[in-house]
Amino acid sequence: MSSKLLVAFAYLTLVVTWVYGVADRGWDLPEAPIWVILVAAQILAGALLRWWALLLPGAVFLLSVPAGYSDAYAGADIPIWFSVMVLGLMALPLIVVGVLAGYFVRPQISRAARGSRSARGTGPPAASRK
Repeated sequence: MSSKLLVAFAYLTLVVTWVYGVADRGWDLPEAPIWVILVAAQILAGALLRWWALLLPGAVFLLSVPAGYSDAYAGADIPIWFSVMVLGLMALPLIVVGVLAGYFVRPQISRAARGSRSARGTGPPAASRK
């Protein structure tokens, strides 16, 4: 299984669990950590999947349509899929931030993995240089 496919599957699992667990069933979880995790998931998906990650909120929207109206919030006037659509539109800029961050961070990581020849102690020993 490709690592990008695994990242996409993990993203969809996380967000659809939020849709059907928290939004539909009303699981009693603290809100602040959930929002931090969801925002981090958008940025991480963008960094790891690049521009393909922009398709993920659309997939979450399609998977949320069967949820209909929330069972936990009887006074909800709008269906869950509408909220997911609005949140998906808000997720797109976060994914773009992740994509751009990935373009800046990825070269730094690969450069560090190779080792810099200018840094002290990373080049060959002085005895082997001629």
